[in-house]
Amino acid sequence: SIVTGFVNSISRTLLGTLLSLLVCSLAAYACSKPHLRFRGLYMVLFIIPTFFDGGQIPVYLNLKNLGLLNTFWVYLIPKAFSFFWMVILMTNFKNIPSELEEAAYMDGASTLKIFVQLVLPVSLPALATIALYAAVSQWNAWYDTAYFTTGNDLTTLSWILMRTVKEQSFADMANDMNNINNMGYNPEGVKMATMVVAAVPIIMIYPFLQRFFVKGLMVGSIKG
Repeated sequence: SIVTGFVNSISRTLLGTLLSLLVCSLAAYACSKPHLRFRGLYMVLFIIPTFFDGGQIPVYLNLKNLGLLNTFWVYLIPKAFSFFWMVILMTNFKNIPSELEEAAYMDGASTLKIFVQLVLPVSLPALATIALYAAVSQWNAWYDTAYFTTGNDLTTLSWILMRTVKEQSFADMANDMNNINNMGYNPEGVKMATMVVAAVPIIMIYPFLQRFFVKGLMVGSIKG
Protein backbone atom coordinates (compact mmCIF):
# COMPACT_ATOMS: atom_id res chain seq x y z
CA SER A 1 0.00 0.00 0.00
CA ILE A 2 2.98 2.31 0.56
CA VAL A 3 4.05 1.92 -3.08
CA THR A 4 0.51 2.45 -4.37
CA GLY A 5 0.04 5.46 -2.13
CA PHE A 6 3.36 6.94 -3.20
CA VAL A 7 2.53 6.61 -6.90
CA ASN A 8 -0.95 8.08 -6.42
CA SER A 9 0.39 10.97 -4.35
CA ILE A 10 3.05 11.80 -6.93
CA SER A 11 0.50 11.58 -9.76
CA ARG A 12 -2.13 13.75 -8.08
CA THR A 13 0.48 16.30 -7.05
CA LEU A 14 1.91 16.70 -10.55
CA LEU A 15 -1.39 16.63 -12.43
CA GLY A 16 -3.25 18.65 -9.79
CA THR A 17 -0.60 21.36 -9.77
CA LEU A 18 -0.63 21.69 -13.55
CA LEU A 19 -4.43 21.80 -13.64
CA SER A 20 -4.57 24.43 -10.89
CA LEU A 21 -2.04 26.59 -12.71
CA LEU A 22 -4.04 26.33 -15.92
CA VAL A 23 -7.45 27.07 -14.41
CA CYS A 24 -6.36 29.81 -12.01
CA SER A 25 -4.14 31.60 -14.53
CA LEU A 26 -6.87 31.64 -17.19
CA ALA A 27 -9.46 32.94 -14.72
CA ALA A 28 -7.03 35.51 -13.29
CA TYR A 29 -6.03 36.81 -16.72
CA ALA A 30 -9.64 37.24 -17.77
CA CYS A 31 -10.67 38.96 -14.51
CA SER A 32 -7.65 41.26 -14.65
CA LYS A 33 -9.18 43.00 -17.66
CA PRO A 34 -11.51 45.90 -16.67
CA HIS A 35 -13.43 45.62 -19.95
CA LEU A 36 -14.46 42.00 -19.29
CA ARG A 37 -18.24 41.78 -19.51
CA PHE A 38 -19.93 40.76 -16.22
CA ARG A 39 -16.57 40.94 -14.46
CA GLY A 40 -18.18 42.08 -11.20
CA LEU A 41 -20.65 39.20 -11.29
CA TYR A 42 -17.86 36.69 -11.79
CA MET A 43 -15.94 38.07 -8.83
CA VAL A 44 -19.03 37.82 -6.61
CA LEU A 45 -19.57 34.21 -7.68
CA PHE A 46 -15.94 33.45 -6.83
CA ILE A 47 -16.06 35.17 -3.43
CA ILE A 48 -19.30 33.61 -2.10
CA PRO A 49 -18.08 29.97 -1.88
CA THR A 50 -14.81 31.23 -0.40
CA PHE A 51 -16.59 32.38 2.76
CA PHE A 52 -19.65 30.10 2.80
CA ASP A 53 -19.33 26.31 2.71
CA GLY A 54 -22.31 24.03 2.15
CA GLY A 55 -20.86 21.26 4.29
CA GLN A 56 -19.56 17.76 3.72
CA ILE A 57 -22.87 16.11 2.79
CA PRO A 58 -23.73 18.50 -0.10
CA VAL A 59 -20.17 18.16 -1.39
CA TYR A 60 -20.44 14.38 -1.30
CA LEU A 61 -23.82 14.39 -3.09
CA ASN A 62 -22.52 16.82 -5.69
CA LEU A 63 -19.47 14.68 -6.43
CA LYS A 64 -21.71 11.60 -6.59
CA ASN A 65 -24.03 13.24 -9.13
CA LEU A 66 -21.02 14.28 -11.20
CA GLY A 67 -19.71 10.70 -11.20
CA LEU A 68 -16.43 11.62 -9.53
CA LEU A 69 -16.58 9.23 -6.59
CA ASN A 70 -14.02 6.41 -6.70
CA THR A 71 -12.23 8.01 -9.64
CA PHE A 72 -8.87 9.76 -9.85
CA TRP A 73 -10.67 12.92 -10.99
CA VAL A 74 -12.01 13.43 -7.48
CA TYR A 75 -8.46 14.47 -6.53
CA LEU A 76 -8.09 16.97 -9.37
CA ILE A 77 -11.33 18.75 -10.26
CA PRO A 78 -12.50 19.90 -6.78
CA LYS A 79 -9.08 21.41 -6.04
CA ALA A 80 -8.44 22.89 -9.49
CA PHE A 81 -9.54 26.42 -8.55
CA SER A 82 -8.82 28.63 -5.57
CA PHE A 83 -9.97 32.23 -5.30
CA PHE A 84 -6.93 33.11 -3.18
CA TRP A 85 -4.56 31.78 -5.82
CA MET A 86 -6.49 33.58 -8.54
CA VAL A 87 -6.17 36.91 -6.68
CA ILE A 88 -2.38 36.51 -6.48
CA LEU A 89 -2.14 35.87 -10.21
CA MET A 90 -4.66 38.59 -11.05
CA THR A 91 -2.64 41.17 -9.09
CA ASN A 92 0.47 40.09 -10.95
CA PHE A 93 -1.22 40.31 -14.36
CA LYS A 94 -2.51 43.82 -13.59
CA ASN A 95 1.05 45.01 -13.01
CA ILE A 96 2.18 43.95 -16.48
CA PRO A 97 2.40 47.10 -18.65
CA SER A 98 -0.52 47.25 -21.05
CA GLU A 99 1.81 48.62 -23.72
CA LEU A 100 3.37 45.18 -24.09
CA GLU A 101 0.05 43.57 -24.96
CA GLU A 102 -0.95 46.46 -27.22
CA ALA A 103 2.29 46.09 -29.15
CA ALA A 104 1.69 42.36 -29.51
CA TYR A 105 -1.85 43.01 -30.76
CA MET A 106 -0.50 45.42 -33.36
CA ASP A 107 1.89 42.70 -34.53
CA GLY A 108 -1.08 40.41 -35.16
CA ALA A 109 -0.86 38.18 -32.08
CA SER A 110 -4.06 36.64 -30.76
CA THR A 111 -5.17 36.86 -27.13
CA LEU A 112 -4.20 33.25 -26.48
CA LYS A 113 -0.78 33.74 -28.05
CA ILE A 114 -0.17 36.85 -25.96
CA PHE A 115 -1.18 34.97 -22.83
CA VAL A 116 1.07 31.98 -23.52
CA GLN A 117 4.12 33.68 -25.03
CA LEU A 118 4.11 37.03 -23.26
CA VAL A 119 2.12 37.05 -20.03
CA LEU A 120 3.09 33.67 -18.59
CA PRO A 121 6.88 34.01 -19.14
CA VAL A 122 7.00 37.33 -17.25
CA SER A 123 4.84 35.90 -14.46
CA LEU A 124 7.08 33.02 -13.42
CA PRO A 125 7.47 34.16 -9.77
CA ALA A 126 3.70 34.28 -9.25
CA LEU A 127 3.22 30.98 -11.08
CA ALA A 128 5.92 29.35 -8.94
CA THR A 129 4.13 30.60 -5.82
CA ILE A 130 0.83 29.07 -6.92
CA ALA A 131 2.60 25.86 -7.96
CA LEU A 132 4.07 25.53 -4.46
CA TYR A 133 0.70 26.16 -2.82
CA ALA A 134 -1.04 23.65 -5.08
CA ALA A 135 1.65 20.97 -4.73
CA VAL A 136 1.65 21.14 -0.92
CA SER A 137 -2.16 21.13 -0.85
CA GLN A 138 -2.38 18.06 -3.10
CA TRP A 139 0.39 16.16 -1.33
CA ASN A 140 -1.01 16.71 2.18
CA ALA A 141 -4.67 16.05 1.30
CA TRP A 142 -6.11 12.91 2.86
CA TYR A 143 -9.77 13.66 3.56
CA ASP A 144 -10.83 13.18 -0.07
CA THR A 145 -9.25 9.72 -0.05
CA ALA A 146 -11.05 8.89 3.18
CA TYR A 147 -14.47 10.22 2.21
CA PHE A 148 -14.71 9.93 -1.57
CA THR A 149 -12.88 6.69 -2.43
CA THR A 150 -13.11 3.03 -1.42
CA GLY A 151 -10.57 0.25 -1.78
CA ASN A 152 -6.82 0.52 -2.05
CA ASP A 153 -6.38 1.44 -5.73
CA LEU A 154 -6.75 5.17 -5.07
CA THR A 155 -5.12 5.33 -1.64
CA THR A 156 -2.57 8.10 -1.08
CA LEU A 157 0.48 8.39 1.13
CA SER A 158 -1.11 11.09 3.29
CA TRP A 159 -4.10 8.86 4.00
CA ILE A 160 -1.81 5.93 4.86
CA LEU A 161 0.04 8.19 7.30
CA MET A 162 -3.20 9.43 8.86
CA ARG A 163 -4.55 5.89 9.09
CA THR A 164 -1.34 4.66 10.71
CA VAL A 165 -1.48 7.40 13.34
CA LYS A 166 -5.16 6.71 14.04
CA GLU A 167 -4.59 2.98 14.31
CA GLN A 168 -1.81 3.65 16.78
CA SER A 169 -4.10 5.87 18.84
CA PHE A 170 -6.90 3.32 18.79
CA ALA A 171 -4.46 0.61 19.83
CA ASP A 172 -3.34 2.70 22.78
CA MET A 173 -6.91 3.41 23.79
CA ALA A 174 -7.83 -0.25 23.58
CA ASN A 175 -4.70 -1.25 25.50
CA ASP A 176 -3.93 -3.74 22.78
CA MET A 177 -0.30 -2.93 22.16
CA ASN A 178 0.88 -6.37 23.16
CA ASN A 179 -0.96 -7.99 20.27
CA ILE A 180 0.49 -5.48 17.82
CA ASN A 181 4.03 -5.97 19.10
CA ASN A 182 3.66 -9.70 18.55
CA MET A 183 3.42 -9.04 14.80
CA GLY A 184 7.14 -8.46 14.71
CA TYR A 185 7.43 -4.69 14.28
CA ASN A 186 7.41 -1.57 16.40
CA PRO A 187 4.26 0.53 15.77
CA GLU A 188 6.08 3.74 16.70
CA GLY A 189 8.80 2.90 14.21
CA VAL A 190 6.26 2.29 11.46
CA LYS A 191 4.55 5.60 12.22
CA MET A 192 7.79 7.57 12.16
CA ALA A 193 9.00 5.83 9.00
CA THR A 194 5.73 6.65 7.26
CA MET A 195 6.05 10.30 8.31
CA VAL A 196 9.53 10.49 6.81
CA VAL A 197 8.43 8.89 3.54
CA ALA A 198 5.50 11.31 3.34
CA ALA A 199 7.50 14.42 4.17
CA VAL A 200 10.76 14.05 2.23
CA PRO A 201 9.44 14.39 -1.36
CA ILE A 202 7.53 17.62 -0.73
CA ILE A 203 10.42 19.08 1.29
CA MET A 204 12.70 18.58 -1.72
CA ILE A 205 10.56 21.01 -3.74
CA TYR A 206 11.19 24.02 -1.49
CA PRO A 207 14.86 24.69 -2.39
CA PHE A 208 13.96 24.96 -6.07
CA LEU A 209 10.93 27.24 -5.61
CA GLN A 210 11.90 29.28 -2.56
CA ARG A 211 13.29 32.29 -4.43
CA PHE A 212 10.26 32.37 -6.73
CA PHE A 213 7.94 31.86 -3.76
CA VAL A 214 9.22 34.88 -1.82
CA LYS A 215 9.28 37.10 -4.87
CA GLY A 216 5.85 35.92 -5.99
CA LEU A 217 4.26 36.84 -2.67
CA MET A 218 5.64 40.38 -2.97
CA VAL A 219 4.34 40.90 -6.51
CA GLY A 220 1.80 43.67 -6.51
CA SER A 221 2.64 44.94 -3.02
CA ILE A 222 4.72 47.84 -4.34
CA LYS A 223 3.86 49.86 -7.42
CA GLY A 224 6.18 52.03 -9.39
